[in-house]
Amino acid sequence: VNDGITDNTEVVKKAVQYCKEKNKDLYIEQGTYLIKDRIIIDFPLRIQGSNIDNTKLLFELPEPSTETKYDDTYWEESNSAFIIKSDNAAISNLTIQNKNLEDRRWNGIIFHYPKTKDDGSKFYASSERCELSSLNIKNFKSGIFIYGGWSRNISMSKIFDCTYGIKYEALENINWSTSGDMISNCYIAGSKECGLYANKTFETSIDGVIFEYNKIPTMAGLSSFAH
Repeated sequence: VNDGITDNTEVVKKAVQYCKEKNKDLYIEQGTYLIKDRIIIDFPLRIQGSNIDNTKLLFELPEPSTETKYDDTYWEESNSAFIIKSDNAAISNLTIQNKNLEDRRWNGIIFHYPKTKDDGSKFYASSERCELSSLNIKNFKSGIFIYGGWSRNISMSKIFDCTYGIKYEALENINWSTSGDMISNCYIAGSKECGLYANKTFETSIDGVIFEYNKIPTMAGLSSFAH
């Protein structure tokens, strides 16, 4: 029910599962759909709304769950509207908005997730070759949070009124966080801390991005970065 009031969480989760079983894309008609839990994408799903302004997923997580490093359910920075755990996934033509405009404890979209090695030790993997295009992302802790992996394409999107617009962070305290991403033709505005925070990122390019009304437009600790 696209009235912005009815809880559509289980409907959306069932639709995602159906697409996984039938190898289908997911199309969301125009309207405002209230979501009260994280949507986890663990296969190369393509989600498309009818229009960037007319299809809205309104995210309302009552309280963030406790995050523990490498936990299989709630790990670092995993309180988010979308968790992309698969390569070659895509989201386009819709708005993703945190319902509580004053409470930014959740991320919009993340790409990293814990995996277990053969010896039993855990590490963070990250989905790659994913596309985010024609999105409005509003009122989150980080509109997009990225750790690890490479070759994501973020384009034609507006990220505003978040604490961080796009945040790259090296969670495991190693010497790199990600590489090879392309951020193009986006508008990042109203960030309470930083529009683009890039810690230990390299071989990543920004082209045609407008920064406006951010406390700090960009903050980067980089080895190779085209701007």
